[in-house]
Amino acid sequence: MGILIQDKFRGKGYSYPALMELEKIAFEKNNINELSDMVPLDRVGALKVFKKAGFIHTDNERVEKVFNDDVIVKQLLITKKMYFKNKGK
Repeated sequence: MGILIQDKFRGKGYSYPALMELEKIAFEKNNINELSDMVPLDRVGALKVFKKAGFIHTDNERVEKVFNDDVIVKQLLITKKMYFKNKGK
């Protein structure tokens, strides 16, 4: 999975509701067991949004090309069980 928001639309609050809707559709309607994404560590805003949406960091980390630059990316993950546990809070 990947989420990309064009620069001029970043910081306007679109990512979190979009991510929550993606989780709802994946876990409640399509019976998917987990969602994950590899997020560059320098994308602080994206990391905050994923964490707010219930994702956790895994030990999976690697170097990838992102827009022609080598960057360190880390896997963020949420499972169906985690989603429903967070939803019940």
